[in-house]
Amino acid sequence: MRQGFLTPWSNETPCRRERSEPAPRDSTRRSSAVVSARAIVLSLLAMVPGVYCLGLPMKLRVASIRDARLALSLTSLACLAGCQGSPAPAPASAVSVTPPLATASASASVTASASVTASSSGAPLPSSPRARESAQPAAPLPPIEIDKVTAVVIWQRDAAAKGGFRSQWVEQVSGKPTVLGEKPGLVAVSSTSLWTLGSTTIKGCSQLARDKDGSVLSRGHQPLRGKPDMEMPELVRMTDGKRVASWRDGHGYPIHGTKCEETLEDYGVDVVFEGGMGALVMASVNSYENHGGAHGVRGSDLQTMDLESGATVKLLAPAPDRPALLASATKGLGAEAKDVHASGVVLLYGPVGAGLALYRFWAPASYAGGTGGSSYSDNFTVSSKSLPVEVDAHRSLPGWVVPHLKGRSLNAFMIPPALTATMKAQFDAAYPPAAAAKP
Repeated sequence: MRQGFLTPWSNETPCRRERSEPAPRDSTRRSSAVVSARAIVLSLLAMVPGVYCLGLPMKLRVASIRDARLALSLTSLACLAGCQGSPAPAPASAVSVTPPLATASASASVTASASVTASSSGAPLPSSPRARESAQPAAPLPPIEIDKVTAVVIWQRDAAAKGGFRSQWVEQVSGKPTVLGEKPGLVAVSSTSLWTLGSTTIKGCSQLARDKDGSVLSRGHQPLRGKPDMEMPELVRMTDGKRVASWRDGHGYPIHGTKCEETLEDYGVDVVFEGGMGALVMASVNSYENHGGAHGVRGSDLQTMDLESGATVKLLAPAPDRPALLASATKGLGAEAKDVHASGVVLLYGPVGAGLALYRFWAPASYAGGTGGSSYSDNFTVSSKSLPVEVDAHRSLPGWVVPHLKGRSLNAFMIPPALTATMKAQFDAAYPPAAAAKP
């Protein structure tokens, strides 16, 4: 079950046009020249890639039937021209991280990914700024004695698992990595406890009510509205039940993509877990909103949660390496450096157990041409051995884990040596059969 999936994405109208309406008799009349000029300007704007149809109703007050016909003709032609070749927006999809090649250099040099694809998540163009403003600088991860670590939790991608990952408890037995347990869901690790994935049901924004086939429900020719239930994931600490979810505001509503405006017709939000290191967990929050214009707007926001503090934090590459990362992303996006922006980082371990950072960048693009997780954007990922300084204590896995990686790049979380037995008991208790059967 996709968390937060609310409405069918197939109900998009490729291009919506509204007829011009004559002004009331007692209104102040505008000159024919002004109205015609306005219609022409709107029409020209509509034909510009990324601006066509503007996503807004084109209603003009006109001084005569002649002007009404002129305005309607021009805006209709422009809308048709703008919608030519414009695909209906797709839903925010699960973001897959493609591990770098096993032959990647062991140095701290920057390796650019091969192409710009829609699989990476960009910065949230339509998202609420509150999400980004709430993030604070990350604190260093608690130190851990890597040479004394005898157990790790490893995530394996599985679309059917809770959170998109199943978790393995891998322990050193006779010097070799041995799987001693597996759970059908995401298990995260902080310095004092394991965390599992729970959920909470909240009321979404008021929007058009639809039946199971996606058709708008109505009464007396008036569309009905409703606040659908939204199931949102939360990370739950096993020791005391504390919950962490960076995508909720104080009222329990998702804070991405909308302020629940009265004009909202369709809205959906979907959380996709990406990876992590130590007590840091990365997730993309993908949103979609439609206010009844030519098309809806997608947004994607990569967030990092610190399970030690419960805060949403920012992670940056070491200052000396930022220019090289930006240069690589700029070249990959085919954009100017001033138009390229960082959208976050996903952390994991490479095939030989060394830490790996996937730095994500975005640049503006037209709606029709953009391939990013957010509308009007292109995205690019730069793979680097240069990790944020806050994760320095976890920059590599103990050597005994490497054979278990089998040449793959994976997310692994080291268990504090003093808590191995305690956390193994927590792992065994995670996702009991009754809970695992729930979507």
